[in-house]
Amino acid sequence: MSPPDVPRPMFVGRSTYRRRRMADAAVLLPILGALLMIMPLLWVGNATEGAGGARTSGVMIYLFLVWGGLSVLSALVARYLNPDPSEHGADDAASEPPVSRPVPDPARGPTGGD
Repeated sequence: MSPPDVPRPMFVGRSTYRRRRMADAAVLLPILGALLMIMPLLWVGNATEGAGGARTSGVMIYLFLVWGGLSVLSALVARYLNPDPSEHGADDAASEPPVSRPVPDPARGPTGGD
């Protein structure tokens, strides 16, 4: 006989929700980085050559700043995704201690019979 259906809570705990959103941010961070890195290809600046491109020094500074910003953002996301619940507080009601299972004795056989 199967147990009756237990209604699941409609909403998850605050820390679980935030953790999932940070995991989503970690997935989107490389996409943001790729978009920011190709942005200089779209720039049209005052080039001295008359070719209509952006200055190399400005592009290099921009790429360095984007690289540094992405590094800081990824470090923050990785720090927040730390699996240690005591660091950010565990306010989920569903946190329970792990269940231990008995280890079978090989001397008694697979059924454990006497």
